Amino acid sequence: MTAQTVLRDAIGRKHISKIVMMRNQLDAELKEAIEAKVSDWGISIIDVEIRDIVIPDELQQQMASEAMAEREREARLALAEIEKDIAAMLHDASEVYCDDEVAFKLRQMHLLNESVRESSGSVVVPSSYAEGFAGSDKGR
Repeated sequence: MTAQTVLRDAIGRKHISKIVMMRNQLDAELKEAIEAKVSDWGISIIDVEIRDIVIPDELQQQMASEAMAEREREARLALAEIEKDIAAMLHDASEVYCDDEVAFKLRQMHLLNESVRESSGSVVVPSSYAEGFAGSDKGR
Protein backbone atom coordinates (compact mmCIF):
# COMPACT_ATOMS: atom_id res chain seq x y z
CA MET A 1 0.00 0.00 0.00
CA THR A 2 2.85 2.35 0.83
CA ALA A 3 4.49 1.66 -2.53
CA GLN A 4 1.24 2.36 -4.37
CA THR A 5 0.72 5.63 -2.50
CA VAL A 6 4.28 6.78 -3.21
CA LEU A 7 3.98 5.74 -6.87
CA ARG A 8 0.73 7.65 -7.34
CA ASP A 9 2.24 10.70 -5.67
CA ALA A 10 5.39 10.60 -7.81
CA ILE A 11 3.49 10.04 -11.05
CA GLY A 12 0.95 12.73 -10.21
CA ARG A 13 3.67 15.37 -9.97
CA LYS A 14 5.14 14.68 -13.41
CA HIS A 15 3.95 14.84 -16.98
CA ILE A 16 3.52 11.37 -18.50
CA SER A 17 6.12 11.99 -21.23
CA LYS A 18 8.71 12.83 -18.56
CA ILE A 19 7.85 9.66 -16.64
CA VAL A 20 8.49 7.54 -19.70
CA MET A 21 11.76 9.28 -20.56
CA MET A 22 13.18 9.46 -17.02
CA ARG A 23 12.26 6.05 -15.64
CA ASN A 24 15.60 5.52 -13.89
CA GLN A 25 15.24 8.79 -12.03
CA LEU A 26 11.71 7.85 -11.03
CA ASP A 27 12.96 4.44 -9.81
CA ALA A 28 15.48 6.13 -7.52
CA GLU A 29 12.91 8.66 -6.29
CA LEU A 30 10.42 5.89 -5.50
CA LYS A 31 13.05 3.80 -3.69
CA GLU A 32 13.99 6.79 -1.55
CA ALA A 33 10.37 7.66 -0.73
CA ILE A 34 9.35 4.08 0.08
CA GLU A 35 12.46 3.54 2.19
CA ALA A 36 11.70 6.69 4.19
CA LYS A 37 8.22 5.38 5.00
CA VAL A 38 9.14 1.78 5.91
CA SER A 39 12.57 2.14 7.51
CA ASP A 40 10.94 2.66 10.94
CA TRP A 41 9.53 -0.87 10.62
CA GLY A 42 13.00 -2.34 10.03
CA ILE A 43 12.41 -2.92 6.33
CA SER A 44 15.13 -1.93 3.90
CA ILE A 45 14.50 -1.50 0.20
CA ILE A 46 17.08 -3.06 -2.10
CA ASP A 47 15.73 -1.89 -5.46
CA VAL A 48 12.68 -0.37 -7.10
CA GLU A 49 12.18 -0.78 -10.81
CA ILE A 50 9.33 0.29 -13.01
CA ARG A 51 9.17 -2.42 -15.64
CA ASP A 52 6.22 -1.38 -17.73
CA ILE A 53 4.13 1.71 -18.13
CA VAL A 54 0.71 1.19 -19.65
CA ILE A 55 -0.78 4.35 -21.03
CA PRO A 56 -4.54 4.34 -21.71
CA ASP A 57 -5.56 4.80 -25.37
CA GLU A 58 -7.27 8.14 -24.66
CA LEU A 59 -4.10 9.47 -23.07
CA GLN A 60 -1.97 8.18 -25.96
CA GLN A 61 -4.18 10.05 -28.41
CA GLN A 62 -3.94 13.19 -26.32
CA MET A 63 -0.15 12.88 -26.13
CA ALA A 64 0.05 12.38 -29.90
CA SER A 65 -2.10 15.47 -30.45
CA GLU A 66 0.09 17.50 -28.09
CA ALA A 67 3.24 16.32 -29.84
CA MET A 68 1.81 17.19 -33.25
CA ALA A 69 0.75 20.63 -32.04
CA GLU A 70 4.24 21.23 -30.63
CA ARG A 71 5.89 20.19 -33.92
CA GLU A 72 3.56 22.49 -35.84
CA ARG A 73 4.34 25.34 -33.44
CA GLU A 74 8.07 24.80 -33.88
CA ALA A 75 7.68 24.70 -37.67
CA ARG A 76 5.72 27.95 -37.66
CA LEU A 77 8.33 29.62 -35.45
CA ALA A 78 11.10 28.48 -37.78
CA LEU A 79 9.19 29.77 -40.80
CA ALA A 80 8.56 33.11 -39.11
CA GLU A 81 12.27 33.42 -38.32
CA ILE A 82 13.17 32.64 -41.93
CA GLU A 83 10.64 35.18 -43.22
CA LYS A 84 12.09 37.78 -40.85
CA ASP A 85 15.59 37.11 -42.24
CA ILE A 86 14.34 37.33 -45.83
CA ALA A 87 12.54 40.60 -45.09
CA ALA A 88 15.75 42.05 -43.64
CA MET A 89 17.70 40.99 -46.73
CA LEU A 90 15.07 42.48 -49.04
CA HIS A 91 15.14 45.69 -47.03
CA ASP A 92 18.93 45.89 -47.43
CA ALA A 93 18.62 45.19 -51.15
CA SER A 94 15.97 47.88 -51.55
CA GLU A 95 18.32 50.40 -49.97
CA VAL A 96 21.03 49.47 -52.48
CA TYR A 97 18.61 49.75 -55.41
CA CYS A 98 17.23 53.02 -54.08
CA ASP A 99 20.71 54.54 -54.01
CA ASP A 100 21.90 53.05 -57.32
CA GLU A 101 19.56 53.36 -60.30
CA VAL A 102 21.86 51.39 -62.62
CA ALA A 103 21.94 48.47 -60.18
CA PHE A 104 18.15 48.56 -60.07
CA LYS A 105 17.89 48.49 -63.88
CA LEU A 106 20.38 45.63 -64.08
CA ARG A 107 18.32 43.71 -61.53
CA GLN A 108 15.18 44.30 -63.58
CA MET A 109 16.94 43.00 -66.68
CA HIS A 110 18.24 39.97 -64.82
CA LEU A 111 14.75 39.08 -63.52
CA LEU A 112 13.33 39.53 -67.02
CA ASN A 113 16.05 37.31 -68.48
CA GLU A 114 15.39 34.60 -65.86
CA SER A 115 11.64 34.58 -66.48
CA VAL A 116 12.08 34.41 -70.26
CA ARG A 117 14.64 31.61 -70.01
CA GLU A 118 12.43 29.55 -67.65
CA SER A 119 9.31 29.93 -69.77
CA SER A 120 11.10 29.63 -73.14
CA GLY A 121 9.13 32.66 -74.21
CA SER A 122 9.93 36.01 -75.66
CA VAL A 123 9.64 39.56 -74.44
CA VAL A 124 8.51 42.65 -76.25
CA VAL A 125 10.34 45.66 -74.87
CA PRO A 126 8.95 49.14 -75.54
CA SER A 127 11.40 51.47 -77.23
CA SER A 128 11.12 53.92 -74.33
CA TYR A 129 12.63 51.27 -72.04
CA ALA A 130 15.63 50.81 -74.31
CA GLU A 131 16.11 54.58 -74.60
CA GLY A 132 16.61 54.75 -70.84
CA PHE A 133 19.80 52.72 -71.20
CA ALA A 134 21.01 54.69 -74.19
CA GLY A 135 20.69 57.90 -72.21
CA SER A 136 22.92 56.66 -69.38
CA ASP A 137 25.93 56.25 -71.74
CA LYS A 138 26.03 59.97 -72.63
CA GLY A 139 27.95 60.92 -69.51
CA ARG A 140 30.82 58.47 -70.26
